[in-house]
Amino acid sequence: MFTDFGIQKSTNFLIFGFFPDFWIFYWFLDFLRYLWKFNKICCFFLLFDVFLHFVLIFLKIDLRSQLGRNFDISEMLPMVKWIAAFHATFMTHPITDLWEHGGYWDHVKRNPKSDAGWHAPKTDLEKELVKHAAQLHAKVSSCKFNVLIHGDPKIENFCFSPDQKTAAGLDYQFVGHGPGVKDLYYLITSCCNDENVIEKIIAAYFGYLREFLPNFAHFSALEAEWRALWPFVVADYERFLLGRYYTHYKRTEYSTLICKTALEKL
Repeated sequence: MFTDFGIQKSTNFLIFGFFPDFWIFYWFLDFLRYLWKFNKICCFFLLFDVFLHFVLIFLKIDLRSQLGRNFDISEMLPMVKWIAAFHATFMTHPITDLWEHGGYWDHVKRNPKSDAGWHAPKTDLEKELVKHAAQLHAKVSSCKFNVLIHGDPKIENFCFSPDQKTAAGLDYQFVGHGPGVKDLYYLITSCCNDENVIEKIIAAYFGYLREFLPNFAHFSALEAEWRALWPFVVADYERFLLGRYYTHYKRTEYSTLICKTALEKL
């Protein structure tokens, strides 16, 4: 993949990442062909050759970054719609040579052996999550309906149109295979912990996904599978958080409750 050196915000531009090799840059341009369908508000870019490296700069975007605040459903829907469109696009146009498991927190990439300073579990629930880490990972990663997921769709990685009604995602460092609800839950953790709103967001996501896949014959089976995976997606991410960021604000009463459900279903 490419080297992502972080989002640098200014009033007029945003440096997205640089590509150390031309073939990686060429691959990413091919990737952008698909994104163009629904990502027009952030796909205006300039290309620079800096010491044989390639830089993407996106022009005139609006970033939102209000960590820990509960967004209402109207503020979240543009991001949810974008995620659904992303999943639908790459369900019908699969791309290879990406992460086997999208995201950065799965059991294979992030565990006590790979991360220094890993926190030990304290409660019985936490110990059970750690004990069953491999099983949780297997549940999430072995679903029948795998798509390409963004892998890091937090609130900070979205930009918005001036009227705030359209959103588009940035930062494709962890794009890979997985169930769509893995992206959806990760977005939710960055800007909402209201259980009632979460249920509405899940329903809205599947509504958008159905809209973007009008001819997909197995949609009902896909929705049933991904809804059934929800507790395991929550528990898998919670397992990562308690080890890497024990006191993180994303660890909530909601996530604790859903983790208990996941462990009961294993």
